[in-house]
Amino acid sequence: MTYVHLMFDRHQLIFSEGLPTESFLPGPQTTDVFEQEIVAEICAFFPQLDPDTGVGYSPAARRTLKGYEAAVLRVSSEAA
Repeated sequence: MTYVHLMFDRHQLIFSEGLPTESFLPGPQTTDVFEQEIVAEICAFFPQLDPDTGVGYSPAARRTLKGYEAAVLRVSSEAA
């Protein structure tokens, strides 16, 4: 299986086979999940980006839940 990330000048919502899909949003996960050569390639395209924090890239295209908000939703769904 091949998994493809799309990354634009700004975080985007795009449609993939009719479904809304997010483009790649760099952040702390960038250095945790990609090999160093991929991180270096991303930084070559986006030299202002700090791959450890995501600083230097646009904000998320849509609101992102805080950890505590996601926890409340998880507990609520488990109780239902």
